[in-house]
Amino acid sequence: MGPCALEPEATVKPRHPVPLNALRAFEAAARCLSFQQAAAQLFVTPAAVSHQVKHLEAYLGVTLFHRSHRSVELTATGEALAASVGELFGQLDLPAGIVLVVTRYVRFRPVLSLFLGHSPTLRLLPDDRYES
Repeated sequence: MGPCALEPEATVKPRHPVPLNALRAFEAAARCLSFQQAAAQLFVTPAAVSHQVKHLEAYLGVTLFHRSHRSVELTATGEALAASVGELFGQLDLPAGIVLVVTRYVRFRPVLSLFLGHSPTLRLLPDDRYES
């Protein structure tokens, strides 16, 4: 049996994956402390952000925001989760940046080679922003 297969007599419930869209909405709302500003960043409606945050709260079984009329404030649990999720998304952004730089280089390499052929004194310096 594979690592995810359950034996017939096992009583463990299958694990439902973490709702990533809900985490994304939560992270933006926590960073902005505003569902409206988070919605603008994510190109969705404030109601969609609110719905995703409620979905995450139900999934986790905790309250992440204190809601009042037109404002939100993180709970202590929300602050802890926001720090973790923000760090995680930051780590995910780093490899994406590296892939983007490499993809752009590969796509423009013929043009770059032609340009460098006409400018033999030009030197390219490495971009170390994406080194770990």
